Amino acid sequence: INLGGKVIEIRSEEPVVFCYGFINPRICISASIVNSLSCHELKAVLLHEQHHLKAYEPIKLLLVKIISNALFFIPGIKNLTLQYAVFSELAADETATDNFKNKAPLAQALNKILAQKESMLIQKGLAISFFSQIIEERVNKLVDDNYIPKLKFGFIKLFSSMAALGVLALSVKFLYPSYNNFLPADNENDNCQGN
Repeated sequence: INLGGKVIEIRSEEPVVFCYGFINPRICISASIVNSLSCHELKAVLLHEQHHLKAYEPIKLLLVKIISNALFFIPGIKNLTLQYAVFSELAADETATDNFKNKAPLAQALNKILAQKESMLIQKGLAISFFSQIIEERVNKLVDDNYIPKLKFGFIKLFSSMAALGVLALSVKFLYPSYNNFLPADNENDNCQGN
């Protein structure tokens, strides 16, 4: 699948697979995944990661997270970041399954990887809470041909915060009418060139 020199296998019992690197992205996969998957399942996983690699997803996700963290005060921004991650994963799944026509290998691989993660968490005595919205959306799409992911933008939070900012701006305007004295003048006679 034209990934020569782009895949790094690490010796790890942890089920790890991800795309990394900004300028020259690569795929990291653990030996435990390679050894537990069939050839078709492994190919599906690598095709999924290849999509992330070709789309330069690591740098895109970094930029999205930086913007999200910088604009933390905007309600719903974290939710938009999560939605971006969900659609990024679904796009990679679409590539790996030939537009969701051949879903079995990826679904079986995902099932095995999740079972390995669950087993590792149980061995470590940790709570099993890794089933995130991203995985849930991926599973739903792999199971149901007609499933359409739900967009959750939080328009109510966004609208209420914009309304609050508008009220704040109007209150500054009316409560502090001398505020306009601090703004630059449009009149050429008021400039400092003559001084």
